[in-house]
Amino acid sequence: MEAMSLKKVTAVVAIITAGALMTNANANDANALTSKAKAEMGQTKSHAGKFNALVKRFDKDNNGLLSKEELKASNKTSLVDAFDKIDTNADSGISEEELAQYLASVSK
Repeated sequence: MEAMSLKKVTAVVAIITAGALMTNANANDANALTSKAKAEMGQTKSHAGKFNALVKRFDKDNNGLLSKEELKASNKTSLVDAFDKIDTNADSGISEEELAQYLASVSK
């Protein structure tokens, strides 16, 4: 067996330590991303629930969108006032995605 110099042993230990530190840092990043994704999923679910409740109650033409007139019937004056901002594709109806984007932007 060949003798190893102190420099070689030190280099091997340094490489192993650096690898362990990077692995731990990557695990922490993955945990942080998972927590953020879970929070966003929960937020999306709550937006979907709000939209579905509004559609179920006020979507009179059953097209899956909420028109300005349908929103007026809901007495959601803040949504009626912001209708043009929410309806980003200008199709005269608010979709679930449009409402979620709007609610996310105003909750920041």
